[in-house]
Amino acid sequence: MLSSFHADTVGSVTQTIGQIRQYLDSHFEEDLSLERIGQLFNVSSGYISRLFSQHFGTSYSSYISALRIEHSCRLLSGSDKEISAIAVHCGFNNVKYFYKVFKKQLGCT
Repeated sequence: MLSSFHADTVGSVTQTIGQIRQYLDSHFEEDLSLERIGQLFNVSSGYISRLFSQHFGTSYSSYISALRIEHSCRLLSGSDKEISAIAVHCGFNNVKYFYKVFKKQLGCT
């Protein structure tokens, strides 16, 4: 009986993290604060933070930054839009912060 409970719990956690990840991937340009996502999925922000560390080996904020940089790279290579417009479109409200994250993750400007 205990193993059944454990399997149900693991399945529930996997489903929750999958739903959150799918939401983030589809809404990367929006406000994705831990608090907001916690409210949307009816879980605590601390729980989400732990899930990301355990399942992806990275912090929630690092995951969001990487996701946004990934989308910005696609737009930068296939668009003639200004960098600042792409940064804002990908959820970076501050262009200087976009440059900082971009350089940190990709090692170039």
